[in-house]
Amino acid sequence: QELTSEALEVWADCHSALGRMKADEVAKAKEALERMREEERDKVPGFGIMFSVDEVGWLTPLSHPLSPDIEENSNHAIRYLIRSLQNCNHAGRRFDVMSKLAASYTSLGEHYTLTGRFTRAHQHYRQGIQLFESIGDRPATASLSLRLFLLFS
Repeated sequence: QELTSEALEVWADCHSALGRMKADEVAKAKEALERMREEERDKVPGFGIMFSVDEVGWLTPLSHPLSPDIEENSNHAIRYLIRSLQNCNHAGRRFDVMSKLAASYTSLGEHYTLTGRFTRAHQHYRQGIQLFESIGDRPATASLSLRLFLLFS
């Protein structure tokens, strides 16, 4: 279970990083990962990185394509981190995953605010507040509550 949690956290980290990259940087990362996958395949038959290339040429980790879209990547990161938390039994790692989850919620809320999508930012901050209240993360709850307050002040 802990290994599953760690793998999900790694995928969340990938999507968080991709959301901060420009389209050309994502394309370069995609090419590098494709090369690495081919090298691994040549070295060890039957072994490879868990990537596939779909019909339109997107490199896919697990079930999500690599994309430069911040909204898409933030949502994938949030889903992976929630699943990681569900499989995490180690207190220190739980704290780290919750911190990353709070950062992902904050980043996506800020994106919605900066793009003038205030209703979507409001909904997103409320979802984050409810999630963090339910898991007892008071600092994250307070941080998102402040952002929600500032959204309408």
